[in-house]
Amino acid sequence: MKLERIPKIILDSAIAPSVIMPIMATGIAFSHVLTGEQIPQKIAEVLLSIATNKYTALFLFNIIVPIAGCFLQSSAAIALPTPILPPAMQKNGISPYLVGIIFIVNMGIGMITPPAGSCLCAACNISNLKFEKLVEAIVPHIIVLLAALMTVTYIEPIGMFLIR
Repeated sequence: MKLERIPKIILDSAIAPSVIMPIMATGIAFSHVLTGEQIPQKIAEVLLSIATNKYTALFLFNIIVPIAGCFLQSSAAIALPTPILPPAMQKNGISPYLVGIIFIVNMGIGMITPPAGSCLCAACNISNLKFEKLVEAIVPHIIVLLAALMTVTYIEPIGMFLIR
């Protein structure tokens, strides 16, 4: 590394986080609104009232969590539903370990899903690609990840393989 490149490296290092910070700040503000309005508790109540068996509960869980991962900053997306959704899932006879595994896979998918996936926005900034171009490239990956999610979710021995 040459000495004359250091100012450009420092500038690039400052710009990269500055693009992501407004997204994270919006996610944090949104999580405060959700917490204040007790939205996670209301979602859990609806989940328990609709879910008559474990497969329905898992299906609803696989809809709610990626949406949270898409629109909320990662720590907020984990902190808000964690005290509520896993106990609701356990009431439907689902192992807490499986819930944790499905939760993490869902969060990973949510964080790269358009329109507001935080990792997708970071990848745009790092790669210097247009958002539309990156979304176009990531769609096949999301489809494969969704297939893997369904496999882990509904074929319990696969999801619980490492734990057993």
